[in-house]
Amino acid sequence: YVRIIYQILVKQQIMRWSQKKHLTKIIKEYKKKGFYCVSRIVTFKDAVFAMENPNESLTDHNGNLVVYNDQYWPSAYSRKAWMYNVELAKECADLGFNEIQFDYVRFPDGTASANSKLNFHNTYKESKVAAIQSFLQYAKEELSPKCVYVAADMFAWPIVACDDQDIGQFLPAIANVVDIICPMPYL
Repeated sequence: YVRIIYQILVKQQIMRWSQKKHLTKIIKEYKKKGFYCVSRIVTFKDAVFAMENPNESLTDHNGNLVVYNDQYWPSAYSRKAWMYNVELAKECADLGFNEIQFDYVRFPDGTASANSKLNFHNTYKESKVAAIQSFLQYAKEELSPKCVYVAADMFAWPIVACDDQDIGQFLPAIANVVDIICPMPYL
């Protein structure tokens, strides 16, 4: 199958009914022709969500949003961020996509040396690995009635290093939950 990727660039999209209806029609036509349709959701690298929900996002200890990799990040510990992303995924599933691909399903890289200066809002005192695995498990359970595959993009480095590299991505924990892992090697 050829992969069609619908990328949600800004989650603040407010699609009118006619646009959803049109997109549903397009997806249906592509699927009829044998295309496999994937919806990619940028999960925990979302400036719009972070700015609207600073108490659910990566901040300093004074509550100020912190920029990592040129972006504000919702906390992967945030249940509100989980629900927000899964609701988007359900909407995409209802449009007819075959697969929901969660990208940036991790904590920002490069925070290890600054962890003591950052507030991840870890209400449940979870490890980063447990938070990512639990989010994906929650997503899988919620999307199960929609009959879509659940995928997670994963940095290739944690796979090779055999630990989570302080971003919460640990291959055995993720592979145990999702249908598809998409390694993301960078040169």
